[in-house]
Amino acid sequence: MIARFNIFGILVGLLLSAQSVFCDPDDSLEIRSISVNGRSLAWRGKGEASLGSSPEEIAFAFGPKTNSAPLRIRYNLEGYENEWHDGPGEMLLMIRFYNSAGDQISVNNFKISGESPGWNRSLATSPLTHRRETVVVPEQASRLWVIISSAGPPATVGIYVVANLMVSKSSTNSGPVVLLESPFDHQPNEDTNRIPAGWMRDGTHPSMATIVTVGQNPPQKAFAIVDDDSGSHAEWHNLKESAPAVTPGDHI
Repeated sequence: MIARFNIFGILVGLLLSAQSVFCDPDDSLEIRSISVNGRSLAWRGKGEASLGSSPEEIAFAFGPKTNSAPLRIRYNLEGYENEWHDGPGEMLLMIRFYNSAGDQISVNNFKISGESPGWNRSLATSPLTHRRETVVVPEQASRLWVIISSAGPPATVGIYVVANLMVSKSSTNSGPVVLLESPFDHQPNEDTNRIPAGWMRDGTHPSMATIVTVGQNPPQKAFAIVDDDSGSHAEWHNLKESAPAVTPGDHI
């Protein structure tokens, strides 16, 4: 059997058999519909539902109850597997290149999903994970734009933090040159509510783009997307008007 989920929430165990399913989730989560083999199942909204004699594909649509906070969900098939699985969801850091006319030439998406190693639900004590990526500036590109975004699948919710951001370039004729770096590295006491110079909030729900404090020794400011709206996304990005200049062939 295949159980397909497009959901977010808490840990939920589902008792499945070839004949019926009984679901008793947390008070803050509800099952909105069930389909079997591509056909919607008549169901009262709670208790047991008959899946028929040969349910090859079972799909559950979950969602939070009215006025409840967005939740994370993991799932497994009790009696069939031991591991818990996360629902689909990802956020990303994008590098976009533009030509001199302002037209987009290309985009590189660096995706993140699941939990960072050591995540313990605290921004103060959870460790950051170092990541380094390299892209080559394409032909005709003259400017670079960096976007920190929660615009993955629509149901994606969660926290995405980017600290110590640095963009540098190297070419065959010179060593590394820093093009863009975190504004908090030089302004550690920057007002948390103030948008850093050269950056802006964006997206369909821009207020979810925020500034947080991470770490303890010492604490530092960082860009964050705190996405609690499954139907919207938020972004941080540098301003196009002051975007760093690049040359085709540079390694970024």
